[in-house]
This record gives sequence, C-alpha cells and structure tokens, in this order.
Amino acid sequence: MAIETFSLNIAQKVLEKLGSVVLQQVGLAWGAKKDLKRLENTLEAVKAVLLDAEEQSHKNHRLVEWLKKLQVFIYDADDLLDELEYEALRNQALRRSSRKQKAQNPSSFLKTPCSRWKIGCKIKDIRERLDDIDKDRAQFQLSERDAAGDFSSSEREMTHSFVSASDVIGRDHAREEIIKLLMHSDPDDGSISVIPIVGMGGLGKTTLAKFMYNDERVLRHFDLRVWVCVSENFDVKLLVENIIESVCGQICIGLSMETLQKRLREIIEGKRVLLVLDDIWSEDRNKWVHFLSLLKGTVSGSKIIVTTRSHVVASNTGTFDEYELKALPHDESMSLFVKWAFKKGEDRNYPGLVKIGEDIVRKCKGVLLAIRTLGSLLYSKTEEHDWLDIRDSDMWKLEQKETDILSALQLSYDHLPYYLKQCFAFCSVFPKDCRFYDYQLIGMWMAQGFIRSFEDDQELEYIGKQYFNYLYSRSFFQEVEDVGMGSVTCKMHDLVHDLALYVSQDLAVVTHDSSNVNENARHALLCYHDLPQSMLKAKKLRTMLILKLTQMNVCFKFKYLRVLSLSYQKDDDGVKILDSIGGLVHLRYLSFRIRWKLKRLPHSICKLHQLQTLYVYSHSLEELPSNIRHMSGLRDLRLHTERQTRLEAIKYLTSLRTFVN
Repeated sequence: MAIETFSLNIAQKVLEKLGSVVLQQVGLAWGAKKDLKRLENTLEAVKAVLLDAEEQSHKNHRLVEWLKKLQVFIYDADDLLDELEYEALRNQALRRSSRKQKAQNPSSFLKTPCSRWKIGCKIKDIRERLDDIDKDRAQFQLSERDAAGDFSSSEREMTHSFVSASDVIGRDHAREEIIKLLMHSDPDDGSISVIPIVGMGGLGKTTLAKFMYNDERVLRHFDLRVWVCVSENFDVKLLVENIIESVCGQICIGLSMETLQKRLREIIEGKRVLLVLDDIWSEDRNKWVHFLSLLKGTVSGSKIIVTTRSHVVASNTGTFDEYELKALPHDESMSLFVKWAFKKGEDRNYPGLVKIGEDIVRKCKGVLLAIRTLGSLLYSKTEEHDWLDIRDSDMWKLEQKETDILSALQLSYDHLPYYLKQCFAFCSVFPKDCRFYDYQLIGMWMAQGFIRSFEDDQELEYIGKQYFNYLYSRSFFQEVEDVGMGSVTCKMHDLVHDLALYVSQDLAVVTHDSSNVNENARHALLCYHDLPQSMLKAKKLRTMLILKLTQMNVCFKFKYLRVLSLSYQKDDDGVKILDSIGGLVHLRYLSFRIRWKLKRLPHSICKLHQLQTLYVYSHSLEELPSNIRHMSGLRDLRLHTERQTRLEAIKYLTSLRTFVN
C-alpha cells in the first residue's frame, strides 16, 4: 500500500521544516526549542524504519494499524508547521507592503502571550502523540533502511497517440477482419451498423480500434470520424456533448437536450460516419436505444465500433456478431516483450535473460498490458538477479481470478523508488479515461511536497518532468501527445488507474461515491453539481478536484487544501464568493474555470502566500490585483482569457518560472 511511502515523504517534509530557520526562531520565541528538538529526533528515528515497515506490513495487521496512526499524526504535524510558515510569509508580505514598518523577526507574529501559549500547547500535543506512537514501535522489531534512490538513466522517448503497424503485434488478422466489416455495404434504411469488440482488460482493444481508426482505407471511406471514451458512466446527454466537442471544439455545458440533439443532427446529416465508443460498461439497453435514435440522418454505410469487456454490452449494442479478442499466443507475446525489454537487436547478446523472460511472459497469460509493463520495468536491466526477482516474486502466488492482471502491474509498482510510488498513487484522483497535461500533474505533485530537490541548482519543475518521464517509460502513462511549448498530455489505462486506486486505498481517496466517506480522507475527486453533506466529514482534505460545481462557497470549509481545481457552472456574482479563498492558507495549487464575467481577480487571492500554481480560465479577465506582487512563491501563472490583461505586477514575481497569457 501507499501508507508507508506517503508517510515517509511527509515525515521528511516535517523534518525539513523543523530544521528551518523560521521554526528555530519560533522555538526560541516562546521557549519551545526543547520540544521541537525532541520531536525532530523521535521523528527521525521513526522515519528510518518506514521502508522495513512497508515490507512487513503485508503480513502484520497490527503493523498496518500502527502505520495508519502514524500517518494521521504526520499529516497533523505537517499542517501545524505549515501554518506557522504561512504566518511568517504573511508577516514578510506585510513588511514589504509598508515602508514605515520596521524590520521584524519572522516569529514576530507570535507577539502576544495568548498566541504563544496556543502554539506552545499544540507543539507539546503533537510531541506527546509521537512519543506514544514511538513506544509502540518496539514491538515490531523494525530495522533501519536507507531511503535513498536514483533514477534509471535509460528512458524511452515520448511518443504521440498515433498507433503504427509495429505497435500492433499479433493483431493483423483481427484488423483485416474488422476493416472488412467497416467497408461492408448496409441497407439504405437509415440504420447504423455496430461492430462490438469484446475482451478482458489489457488485451489491446483500444489500441486495435485506434489503429483501424487511422487506417488509410478508413480515412478514405468515411466522411466523418469521431472518437469518444465512454467508460463507466453511459450518460446519453454527456455522450452527445462529447461528440459535438470532439467535432466542433465547442463546449456544450448548460445546453438543453433539445439543443444538443439539433446540433448533433447538423453535424452528421448526409455524412458517412465512423463513431468509436471506447470502453462501454453500462448494460442498460434502454440508454443504448435512446442514443441510437439520435444518430438518424447519416448516410448508408455509417458504422459504430464499440469496445467493451462485457458480452452483455456486446449483445445489446451489436448488429454484427461480436468480435472477441483473445490473448496473444506465446510467440507473439515474446516478440512484444522483447520489443519493450531490450533495445533493438540487444536481446541477441543476453540469451540467459531471454530464457528468464520466457517464464515471465508465460505468467502474463497473453495480456498485452502486463507484457508491456513488465518489459518496460526490465528495460536496460542486464543483471540476471533483477529478472529473477520478477520471475520469482510472491505476487504471482496470490489467489486471483484467471483474468486478473493486477499482480503483474503491481510488480512494476513495487519496483518504483519510494518517492515515485506516492506520485503514481496520487494519479488515482483523476477520473478514468481523463486526459491531463504533464504540467498540471507536476504542479499538483509540487503542491503536495512530493518533489524534492537534492541539489541547489535543480528546479522543482525539471525534477517533476523527470518523475513524469520515468513513469511514462514504465508504461504507467499512455497515449502521450505533444501539445507544444515543451508540454504533453496523456492518459492512464483503466487497469493502471485501478492499480492506483488499489495502492492508495488506505489514503481514502474519494471518487464518485460519497456515501462512505472516511474522516481521514486526504484526496477527493467529486463529480457532483452540489457538494454532498457527507463530504464535510473529511475536514482535512488536501486535494479537491471538482468537475462541475454550483456551490463554490462550500470548498472553503476545507481549510487544509493544498490543491483545489474546480469548474464553476452558475451565472452569478462569483467574485463575492471568491473573496473567501484567502482563508485557505495551505493552498499551493489553484485552478478554476468560471462562466460568469470576472474582470479582475479578487484581492483575497493575494493572501495565498504559499501559492505556487495559479490557472484561471475566464474569457473576460482584464486585470490582476496589484498586491499579487507580494505572492513571492508563485512559480506558474496561466491566464486563459480573450481580453487584453493588464500585467504591471508580473515583473515583481521573483519566483515565476512560467507565464502564459
């Protein structure tokens, strides 16, 4: 699980804060130096055994419970120290904004006896809590482990999402059979033919469909091609919105179904259309019949390709017999594995490794995703013991369904450095089939403190890009597309997303279901218009991604947020609501998309002294607040607006690394 890796990272952050100049001065200011030092020493001893705890936790339930208790404590300690650092930054901003004010010590915000007493009590409380946790450590006989680790120097080049023939190993027959069906003439009765491709996860259904979608014969045959990822939520209205957005680039949020239907008809009328609906899960035939009724008006010969794991879905949707994709034969599985595990032609130099690879491939049972992932893991590794570790891993011995490949994927996760495990697990907060930018993910990692620089001249963004590339090289990300300016977008395979959810389950990542919310939840993805009341139990959330929201003010009840990304849907005076955002003192990443006319960002944003990343999507934005010059930590500012924005204050942002307007 990810408990240990998240705890290890946050423990390191807390130790760095305890050693900072600000905290040392604060300790002197109210006589808490001994408490802080004792806290630092005890936490250092606990941190040293966390990697050993990770290995033993699989066999010891009591150790898992101890780790959970430790994790809650470390989060609380980090929140307290972060609050103190914020106050120091706020004090510095006040001094800069007033020439008359004399220079003050960073701890001068604790000038009243009451404030010193309150903070002193909090420090004593967390020190005593850690002492109690440390007493229980002795019963587990944990050994100290070195947490250091470096990147492999060998990484694969980034690619785009276009699938070449060499990427579709062993599917030539399937490709030709389905293309014949696509070219098949249909009766001119206004109906549209549906070809279902069915198979278990990881077999390459999407890759095969994408290859046919880009085939030259298909390009010539169809007037219009549309690709839509459906996934678990088969919402007819949302599906129509996605089709229109894919073809026209128009965002259709807030339009009635009647308006959407008319726009869809205008798009498809009189055209031979190929529509790919990737990864359908819903077995509700009524929804499917309703959706098909909206596609009337296409020219004879129009086709739909459906990819699914469910034979019921294939039966409900298909007008042709389902095409069942089988596991790859062993020879073709080996060809794919060698392609991913070795540089071209290098396999001839390592016959012993190829022989071990044969055993590994047999355990993958012809599943492309498992083969590719483990091949990526072993890429450039030429020591036999590395290959034997994979072949002989206990993960293969776990009781599983025949079609379950999570064990193969988890092997790749288990071999990540600890600091990349937390980065991968965090990706579970994205929706399935979501395409995201690398810089967005890196900004979120930075906000959580996952990225650490071991050298003074290394920028956090540069290290974050290395993290991203490493995870890509190990096949955790796919369908990478270059979007210019050194940035890419990517997706996660749904099974890899399942793995991220699995390894982060102890972090209580909340997704679509809010009925059972853990009060210790730290990261939340919400797909609601209104925030469910049950979410208010998770008071210490650090991440909140909200896809659609009509009540913005509820976000500000979560005082410990580091990351807030929301899309606000109501046409009202949201500026007044945004005035409350200054209370989120821990916030480091803020992204919001708003529909109402926002001509100027509210001054309250300037109170976010720890903010590193700010993305604003508002077509009417014209002005930044003058006090933004005091946001000394802001590193990435992106303003997506149709207006000319006044930017006089930008020149004072000394930490700014990226600015897009």
